[in-house]
Amino acid sequence: MLSTLGGTTLIERTLNQLDALGIRQIAVTVGWQAAELRRAITESTRLSPALKRKIVYFENPSWGKPNGLSVQAARPFLTERTLLVMADQIAGARAGARSVRDADGA
Repeated sequence: MLSTLGGTTLIERTLNQLDALGIRQIAVTVGWQAAELRRAITESTRLSPALKRKIVYFENPSWGKPNGLSVQAARPFLTERTLLVMADQIAGARAGARSVRDADGA
Protein backbone atom coordinates (compact mmCIF):
# COMPACT_ATOMS: atom_id res chain seq x y z
CA MET A 1 0.00 0.00 0.00
CA LEU A 2 1.30 3.46 -0.89
CA SER A 3 1.61 6.17 1.76
CA THR A 4 -0.98 8.92 1.65
CA LEU A 5 -1.33 12.47 2.86
CA GLY A 6 -4.83 13.91 2.99
CA GLY A 7 -6.20 11.05 0.89
CA THR A 8 -3.65 11.49 -1.90
CA THR A 9 -0.68 9.16 -2.35
CA LEU A 10 2.71 10.78 -2.02
CA ILE A 11 3.56 9.86 -5.62
CA GLU A 12 0.35 11.51 -6.89
CA ARG A 13 1.13 14.60 -4.82
CA THR A 14 4.69 14.81 -6.14
CA LEU A 15 3.72 14.21 -9.77
CA ASN A 16 0.95 16.83 -9.63
CA GLN A 17 3.35 19.35 -8.07
CA LEU A 18 5.88 18.75 -10.84
CA ASP A 19 3.16 19.14 -13.45
CA ALA A 20 1.96 22.40 -11.86
CA LEU A 21 5.54 23.70 -12.03
CA GLY A 22 5.57 23.14 -15.78
CA ILE A 23 8.01 20.23 -15.75
CA ARG A 24 7.92 18.76 -19.27
CA GLN A 25 9.37 15.31 -18.65
CA ILE A 26 9.31 13.16 -15.54
CA ALA A 27 11.46 10.11 -14.84
CA VAL A 28 10.30 7.67 -12.19
CA THR A 29 12.80 5.08 -11.02
CA VAL A 30 11.14 1.99 -9.66
CA GLY A 31 12.52 -0.93 -7.70
CA TRP A 32 10.82 -2.43 -4.68
CA GLN A 33 7.14 -3.04 -5.44
CA ALA A 34 7.66 -1.58 -8.92
CA ALA A 35 4.53 -3.18 -10.36
CA GLU A 36 2.37 -1.75 -7.56
CA LEU A 37 3.78 1.73 -8.09
CA ARG A 38 3.33 1.64 -11.88
CA ARG A 39 -0.22 0.36 -11.48
CA ALA A 40 -1.04 3.07 -8.92
CA ILE A 41 0.17 5.76 -11.31
CA THR A 42 -1.52 4.25 -14.35
CA GLU A 43 -4.86 3.74 -12.60
CA SER A 44 -4.85 7.01 -10.65
CA THR A 45 -7.82 9.28 -11.21
CA ARG A 46 -5.92 12.15 -9.56
CA LEU A 47 -3.36 12.29 -12.37
CA SER A 48 -4.34 13.64 -15.76
CA PRO A 49 -3.76 11.57 -18.90
CA ALA A 50 -1.43 14.32 -20.17
CA LEU A 51 0.66 14.09 -17.00
CA LYS A 52 0.84 10.30 -17.24
CA ARG A 53 2.22 10.66 -20.79
CA LYS A 54 5.13 12.76 -19.44
CA ILE A 55 6.39 9.87 -17.31
CA VAL A 56 9.28 7.62 -18.31
CA TYR A 57 10.07 4.66 -16.06
CA PHE A 58 13.49 3.26 -15.20
CA GLU A 59 14.18 0.04 -13.32
CA ASN A 60 16.60 -0.08 -10.42
CA PRO A 61 17.34 -3.74 -9.72
CA SER A 62 19.60 -2.64 -6.83
CA TRP A 63 16.80 -0.84 -5.00
CA GLY A 64 17.98 -2.11 -1.60
CA LYS A 65 21.25 -0.23 -1.93
CA PRO A 66 21.93 3.54 -1.60
CA ASN A 67 19.55 5.99 -3.36
CA GLY A 68 22.26 7.17 -5.74
CA LEU A 69 21.80 3.95 -7.69
CA SER A 70 18.25 5.02 -8.53
CA VAL A 71 19.67 8.17 -10.10
CA GLN A 72 22.19 6.09 -12.04
CA ALA A 73 19.37 3.86 -13.31
CA ALA A 74 17.81 6.96 -14.90
CA ARG A 75 21.11 8.18 -16.36
CA PRO A 76 19.86 8.10 -19.99
CA PHE A 77 17.18 10.61 -18.95
CA LEU A 78 19.68 13.08 -17.48
CA THR A 79 20.62 15.09 -20.55
CA GLU A 80 20.05 18.60 -19.21
CA ARG A 81 19.50 20.37 -15.91
CA THR A 82 17.43 18.11 -13.73
CA LEU A 83 15.32 18.63 -10.64
CA LEU A 84 15.75 15.58 -8.42
CA VAL A 85 12.94 14.84 -5.99
CA MET A 86 12.06 11.83 -3.89
CA ALA A 87 8.35 11.17 -3.73
CA ASP A 88 8.53 9.88 -0.18
CA GLN A 89 10.06 13.12 1.10
CA ILE A 90 7.43 15.80 1.40
CA ALA A 91 8.26 19.30 0.19
CA GLY A 92 5.90 22.23 -0.12
CA ALA A 93 4.93 23.62 -3.51
CA ARG A 94 6.88 26.82 -2.81
CA ALA A 95 10.11 24.86 -2.36
CA GLY A 96 9.61 23.26 -5.78
CA ALA A 97 8.78 26.59 -7.39
CA ARG A 98 11.88 28.15 -5.83
CA SER A 99 14.04 25.29 -7.16
CA VAL A 100 12.67 25.70 -10.68
CA ARG A 101 13.02 29.48 -10.56
CA ASP A 102 16.63 29.24 -9.33
CA ALA A 103 17.49 26.70 -12.03
CA ASP A 104 16.01 28.94 -14.73
CA GLY A 105 18.20 31.79 -13.51
CA ALA A 106 21.37 29.67 -13.49
